[in-house]
Amino acid sequence: MVERWRKPIEVLNIEQSDEIVVGRDGRIQRAVNLELAPESIERLREGYACLKCFEPFEQAWPARCPVCGAPIARDQRLFFAREYAGVVPAPQRLSVDEEVELMFELIAREEEEKRKR
Repeated sequence: MVERWRKPIEVLNIEQSDEIVVGRDGRIQRAVNLELAPESIERLREGYACLKCFEPFEQAWPARCPVCGAPIARDQRLFFAREYAGVVPAPQRLSVDEEVELMFELIAREEEEKRKR
């Protein structure tokens, strides 16, 4: 059985962001928005995992991440405060029938607008 602290950070969804990130070496990358499980967010906030590489820690707030070298004890609280967007409501998902109905409503509105011109 795997120890509880070794449980990986659970990523629920990944979406591309409109932001661009320039690394120290000059590499340009597109940022991403991650949706994490609530338990994983708490582990990151409490210093039990690295925000940079998601490595879990047995003890909270080590001086550095043993995998990527990020300064956990010194910088992770500030990094979390800067990067965490809070709980963002998920977009409402429509059924196929609701989407078809919405499509017909939009077409009817567009036709009505054309007739008014």
